[in-house]
Amino acid sequence: MLEIFHFECPAVRIFFLNMNYQTIPKAELHVHLDGSLRVNSLLELVRQQNLSFPFNTEAGAIKALCFQPGWDLTRCLNSFATTLQVLQTPENIERVTYELCEDLHRDGVTYAEIRYCPSLHLQQGMDHSDVVNRVASGMSQAEIDFGITARQILTILRNFGNDAQVAQEEADALVRLATSTKHQGVVGIDLAGDEYHFPPELFAGVFTYARDAGLHRTVHAGEGGSEMSKNILTSVQVLHAERIGHGVAARYDPTIVALLRDRNIAVEVCPTSNIHTGSVKDYQDHPAGYLFDQGVTIVPCADNTFLSQTTTSQEYAHLARHLNFTDKELIKIARDSFKARFC
Repeated sequence: MLEIFHFECPAVRIFFLNMNYQTIPKAELHVHLDGSLRVNSLLELVRQQNLSFPFNTEAGAIKALCFQPGWDLTRCLNSFATTLQVLQTPENIERVTYELCEDLHRDGVTYAEIRYCPSLHLQQGMDHSDVVNRVASGMSQAEIDFGITARQILTILRNFGNDAQVAQEEADALVRLATSTKHQGVVGIDLAGDEYHFPPELFAGVFTYARDAGLHRTVHAGEGGSEMSKNILTSVQVLHAERIGHGVAARYDPTIVALLRDRNIAVEVCPTSNIHTGSVKDYQDHPAGYLFDQGVTIVPCADNTFLSQTTTSQEYAHLARHLNFTDKELIKIARDSFKARFC
């Protein structure tokens, strides 16, 4: 039986609750396919493909790959390089997509937007359309089996090829791919990667094209310190972003917070991931509470369920446990998560 007691004072939340956050229907809007495999499936696919990795148990895989506070970007990217090795065949792509949808369903997610970069899955002969088709197939079967609605977001990598011109050409190709595969459940595009050396303005043209083509836009921005706050501003004003991924640097500039609020730009907050990448020191240091109090829509998201060893529900729980969000506020946030979806 759910027992909840709370009262509120200005700028203070005091609450006592016993809530299972898995029971709250919610939308998951920021989860990466290649960071969200089941660990047992990863091991099985490694064995099937006769890959040589320095682990052969679930505990070993978690220790070797899952993010830890203090890891630098290079080490985190190495983990993605490992998981991507088993995501190069049509069968594996479809299976992992289906399993992620099932896991999200069990976590109380009724709508999900799963993001990935198709260009990272072409090492064994698939083309871009093959990848999109197989992700769509996995989502369709999951909807039949579990009732979850899932859609695709195609991720553009800022630093693709470590060259700005190459990255811009890649971005153009992915936007055109997204435009031509809307019927496969592609609802939008994302921009991710090294925002320090490859700022958002480099991709103004392709994002304007995406807007004019009717594609929705979300951008990883402000994932670092105060110097990254300007990337949030540029993403909204120049890239026409409708949502911001992470956005922790917004806390350094009240004018950006006001912009997010006034334009109803939702921020996909991923507290556990932000600790791992060093964007925040700990859960108490996360600006989710500040953004919420300023009227900004926040959507708690897992980012990478495997590599960060978290779930969407656990991110809600962290907001309650460490930032004193009340049950009433979390239910409102869950409802608002559906308003921020691209479908």
